[in-house]
Amino acid sequence: MKDITKKPVEGFFSIKCLDKNNNIIDFYEKKNTIMLKSKTTMANQIGGLNTDGIIGSFTLGTKGADSTGITSKAIDPAKTELFCQGTVPGPYWICDFTSTGAGNATINGRGNFNSSGGNIGNDTLSTIDITIIGSSVEYVITIDALDANGTGLTAYSEASLCTNLNKNFGTGKSGDIFAMRTFGNKIKDNSVKLVITWRIEF
Repeated sequence: MKDITKKPVEGFFSIKCLDKNNNIIDFYEKKNTIMLKSKTTMANQIGGLNTDGIIGSFTLGTKGADSTGITSKAIDPAKTELFCQGTVPGPYWICDFTSTGAGNATINGRGNFNSSGGNIGNDTLSTIDITIIGSSVEYVITIDALDANGTGLTAYSEASLCTNLNKNFGTGKSGDIFAMRTFGNKIKDNSVKLVITWRIEF
């Protein structure tokens, strides 16, 4: 019998840049890439082989665009980390969190990391809201104007939702990527707030 209800896991990503008056100054949205390893992670989670397969961190990176800063790089679904955490390192920002059910999340840490994975400063103001509707999960990450600025001004061009597998916030490890999106440079400083909406549909 043909299963007419079968559909792939999909992700939808958007990022808004807002000025101090909450006016939208930049916006981007597109489907994201669900990574190959995420399927194994989900199977192991459902089968009880591990308990770390849930999403537990969000990362912004700086190497997802080409040299022009306009065109985003193609994503290999086999990747396990952002471009800036790989062979061409660059600064990145991690928000480490724990879902507490009913749409709530406890944030364990927010940190600015340099290209060597060293934490150059923790932030305190950004938030994550989680909403479950039917078979979809939506994450809304609001990054305050005073957070995720690195050493002053940062051009972000890639983002990931990561599981708790291989996560170590203290050493700048985001965890294994579940979903990833690259995009043209979004400029972040202390006058810009970011709102990222990420929906995963099963």
